[in-house]
Amino acid sequence: MRRAFLLRLAQRQQDTADTPGSRLHDWARAAFAGIAAEQLEQQAEQTADNLSVSNAVKSLRSIGDAQWRRLVGDASALVRTLESAPAFRAEHGDTQDETLHAIEHLARRSGQGESSVARSLLDRMRNGVVADDASGTPGYWLLGEGRREFET
Repeated sequence: MRRAFLLRLAQRQQDTADTPGSRLHDWARAAFAGIAAEQLEQQAEQTADNLSVSNAVKSLRSIGDAQWRRLVGDASALVRTLESAPAFRAEHGDTQDETLHAIEHLARRSGQGESSVARSLLDRMRNGVVADDASGTPGYWLLGEGRREFET
């Protein structure tokens, strides 16, 4: 802060026509003998700071543009299990998230693993399907009419 203040003061001092020989003029000349070098150094530091900020913003944009659903889905055994069901694959991403959260919640409450709950869900979906029947969807068993039966 002190250095920046002094540099700015020196710049202002150069812009004014102080009378040579005045105390302020003499002090400023002594204090800012290397003003040009200081200004160049400050500009270089500012340029480096700007580049760092620019790189950080680009990195954040790249993170935001990542295909997170695909990355997580590829790494998740639960998602891979559920994707064996056409009804799950056909769901919107938000609905798939609700299904996954419901399985996680049910697994915690029941003391079973998520994979076990998912396999049970898939069995119910396969066994309950009648043409145009909602029981062929995950939401029927996890969030809808089939929930109580599924939880038992």
